[in-house]
Amino acid sequence: LQGKLYNNQLDIAFSTLFSMKDREYLLYNYVEHSVDYILMHKNHPLAKKKTLSLADCRDETFILISPEDCPESSSYIIQECHENGFYPHIIYAHTLYDLMLNVETGRGITILDTRNMLRLNPYIKSFPLIQSRWDPSLVAAWNQANYNPVIPVFMNRLDKYSRNHGRTDF
Repeated sequence: LQGKLYNNQLDIAFSTLFSMKDREYLLYNYVEHSVDYILMHKNHPLAKKKTLSLADCRDETFILISPEDCPESSSYIIQECHENGFYPHIIYAHTLYDLMLNVETGRGITILDTRNMLRLNPYIKSFPLIQSRWDPSLVAAWNQANYNPVIPVFMNRLDKYSRNHGRTDF
């Protein structure tokens, strides 16, 4: 995605902040703030807890999206596990649908952000992930060297739309 922004194949891309932050020549505006959740089947033994930390999940199987689909996501989760003193057992899913199905059927746990509807599933228990080192918020990003005159117009309208629809936390 970043490559397409760099070579101007894309004028604007919507992505997670952690995918776009600190990329040379890429600028971004927040579209929607988000947080991450640890998700598991409601019958999972850890689902009985009132609160859950990542360290509590050290013996669990993590279902993660494949690095080919989103390399930053899985590397951030693995790094966060290392920071909590363990290396996770991982099953990689090739699609987000496969990841959600694996969690729903109890094969493991995962970490997904607010925008994923899996946490609203009545068979899923979710816990907010506290103190993660990445921000999964949704951003609109563009190459600062792309002089397409529509980019500032679009970003201005996006900002006005966000403010008019209750998104004042930007």
